[in-house]
Amino acid sequence: MQDATEVLNEINKVVNWYKKQKSSYNDIDNLLYTRKHLSCLSFFLAEIVGEAYTLFKEYEYERKSSFEKERLRIKKTQSTSVADAEMQAAASSADMRKAENESEAIFKRLSLTLNATNEILQTLNQHIAHLRSEKQAEMKGQGSQGT
Repeated sequence: MQDATEVLNEINKVVNWYKKQKSSYNDIDNLLYTRKHLSCLSFFLAEIVGEAYTLFKEYEYERKSSFEKERLRIKKTQSTSVADAEMQAAASSADMRKAENESEAIFKRLSLTLNATNEILQTLNQHIAHLRSEKQAEMKGQGSQGT
């Protein structure tokens, strides 16, 4: 699997390059290459998002499992209410909750980046389609440069 930082940096480079192009940019070959490159990066990012989701779910499972074991242990060894046992168990699994929350935040941030990358791919597709239709119109003598 690709390194997440490298993939994100490469996506940022592509996006920043495309952002700098004027609306009149018409190098279709370069746009096709850019689309191909960004599509591959999107695939790599999707793999990373999947791994982040798996890690998040593992942390969630570990926290819930630890919480429940600790709650049952407290309930068996101490004469306390269910609410007190749950509070003590939650306190003992606070570090796990923090790790779970951090992994969930990473997963969500990567998912948002993947969605945004795919939206940019759609924009590239539309740009390419527009240039192709202009080119076809020019070949038929109907384009803006044909008059």
